[in-house]
Amino acid sequence: MDKKIYVLIVASIIGVAALYYILNFYQNKKVDIADLKNYMGESVKVEGTLKTMFISQGGTAFLLLSDVSGDIEVVVFKSSKINVRDLERGSEIAVIGKVQEYKGELEIIAKEISEV
Repeated sequence: MDKKIYVLIVASIIGVAALYYILNFYQNKKVDIADLKNYMGESVKVEGTLKTMFISQGGTAFLLLSDVSGDIEVVVFKSSKINVRDLERGSEIAVIGKVQEYKGELEIIAKEISEV
């Protein structure tokens, strides 16, 4: 009886871990900037070159990210705890975030940023 419970617990843990990774993969699908309009309100992953960065007095950062298909503004709120000060213009980065529209323009609200 003890062995069956152990096997069930291990199988459950493996199943939960597999579901987590599968959902994470699909939630953060890598998308070209030109195709972002098809992912409004969804979490995506975009990779590209950091062209410019501006940090407001309130601490919100505005990044311009570029890939071969276009440019997109990435907004990094101070409350996100993402450290953008170490990023350099021209570096290749990956952004995971939610696609939104603001004043008629698409933008990504960053959840994670990493160097590629």
